Amino acid sequence: MTELASFDTLDFYTRIMISKAVGFSPNTQNLPFMGDLPWVYEDGEDVFKEMVWERWLSFSLTNDDLLHDYVSERDKVRNHPKALMFDLGSGDRYVRSNERFSAILSESGIEHQFEVYDGNHLNRIHERITKSMLPFFSENLAKSEKESKGFMSSRYSLLYQGTALLLAFLLIRRLIRKGRKPVIPDENY
Repeated sequence: MTELASFDTLDFYTRIMISKAVGFSPNTQNLPFMGDLPWVYEDGEDVFKEMVWERWLSFSLTNDDLLHDYVSERDKVRNHPKALMFDLGSGDRYVRSNERFSAILSESGIEHQFEVYDGNHLNRIHERITKSMLPFFSENLAKSEKESKGFMSSRYSLLYQGTALLLAFLLIRRLIRKGRKPVIPDENY
């Protein structure tokens, strides 16, 4: 793979690994994707790159230092999130690390919503967006709008609402293209 255009032809998990390489171990000399992988194929053999792997682990949700750093740095950021929510399926392999993150947030007095739902990493995304994410945005953006005053705050609120609607639109369009009917809740759900 020597061209960036070939990225689109890769399977889902290979694209995830390349994306992690760019995020966790960037290397502008390693073209075309500009990131290092912890395993490479050199001279006919698989080679494990321990230093690269250590960099990846430093960004893992299993790294308590990283989680505590997030919590301590959060309050220094002027516009830190006023509402935080995350969820994942019970069949997802990241349940324990997300439970740990939730515990650290709770120990630090940071309000958040965390839910483990019946599902896996991918199988209920459209349902979670319509029944969980969009109502969460709606409730918290409305609360934020009431608490805030001024042009900029209402402008940001509209930006967030627009982002949520765009995400929903893109998801629905993708489902339709794949021949699946999106589940859109009625006003009684």
